[in-house]
Amino acid sequence: MAGFNVRSVLVTGANRGIGLGLVKQFLGKSNPPEWVFATCRDPEAERVQELKTLASRHPNLAIVALATRVEEHLKGSGLNLLINNAGVVKLSTLESETPENMSLVYTTNVTGPLLVSQAPLTVDMSVRGILNVLPTLSKKENGAFVSWEGKVLPW
Repeated sequence: MAGFNVRSVLVTGANRGIGLGLVKQFLGKSNPPEWVFATCRDPEAERVQELKTLASRHPNLAIVALATRVEEHLKGSGLNLLINNAGVVKLSTLESETPENMSLVYTTNVTGPLLVSQAPLTVDMSVRGILNVLPTLSKKENGAFVSWEGKVLPW
């Protein structure tokens, strides 16, 4: 990640796994971003404790629930990097579940990661790969699906 510097980064799904690993790596840089925004579905849940501990030690880490909070911190300077790491969930009962919802959740949370990785990876391997690819990205990849190895994937 040498030579890769951003002023602000927002990581979704940052309470565990790859999202939490990315937040840790950004905060651990010798020249960390001025702002690291970490989002998660339920900031009061027990599984968010590790992220809260990081926030207590790093004043540049904000656990945010709303986009307006990000705007307040950045004061109009704009977000430099969005890492949309979170999966999807559709809360339903057996009676209200639909094939469309089941397909969306399965495709996003199961098929997508399998297609991207194609091999068993640890969180550390994934985070290292992602952080090696980030400095190589430009506006050309905006909105693209890019694998942890830097390959643009069709969608």
